[in-house]
Amino acid sequence: MSGTLPTASRFRVLGRVWMRALKLPALDGPVQIVACDMDGTLLNQRFVLSDASRARLPELAERGVRLVLASGRMVSGQRPFHKQLALTTPIIAYNGALVWDVANERAVAHTPVPYDLARDAVKVAADEGLHLQYFWDDRFWTIERNSWMELYEGRTRLTGHVVDDLADFGPNKAPTKMIVITDPDRAQELVDRFRGMFGENLYVTTTMPEYVEFMHPEVSKGRALSQVADAYDVPMDEVMAFGDAANDASMLAAAGVSVAMENAHAELKDLADHVTLSNRDDGIVRALDAWGLLAPGQ
Repeated sequence: MSGTLPTASRFRVLGRVWMRALKLPALDGPVQIVACDMDGTLLNQRFVLSDASRARLPELAERGVRLVLASGRMVSGQRPFHKQLALTTPIIAYNGALVWDVANERAVAHTPVPYDLARDAVKVAADEGLHLQYFWDDRFWTIERNSWMELYEGRTRLTGHVVDDLADFGPNKAPTKMIVITDPDRAQELVDRFRGMFGENLYVTTTMPEYVEFMHPEVSKGRALSQVADAYDVPMDEVMAFGDAANDASMLAAAGVSVAMENAHAELKDLADHVTLSNRDDGIVRALDAWGLLAPGQ
């Protein structure tokens, strides 16, 4: 389904950029859950919540709508935003490999990478000099501190660990996911190569221009979002999802209402029911406000 393009325009008054109201087609039915990807979607270009997001998104609760964070990030990489928005909902982390119950601090669902395949990917990365990060127990490890590790740490505000050999992680420490971080112009080539190498045995995707991510083949944000909706006894027809990248496709396909960001990949826009403004322009807040899902009178 081709996305419906947003109607909005910018104009400048006394040096400030203002945005006219966003116009979107009316929704066909109620929405009980709104799921949002983080980087490139909910977070702005500085990888933080905008003032508008912090102020307006908690209003969803006043309408009886639950907000769910769904990201490739670790749980710890989403906690600060979960807290800023005063949420009590589960966190979908690692592209759906882990659903974490924040209220009770326990895993609702966890699907790690098969250990033998993780070991093979670690060996390929080592042989080819690729920077690979190994995620286990909501922490990550790599064999060298370099600019790629610092890029990831800077974006997530998390600190990784350096070890001599990732192959030292045994079968009892199978990773929740792995990431190769590389030049953006090489990322898709590596995705294609690793998909050819592992076939359907691993889920390989991109989440940021530099990230090539590896998960269990049954993992997806769409599956995880369905698990969360089932726990709340909410039909998927009453779930809305926002995203911008390839790893969001399953979530948008599963949701009854799918919304791509203006800055999203072209393929995702084609998949989505609607297209909102970019993450730089508070696209989520603008769309929710246009649909009347935020508290009135703001």
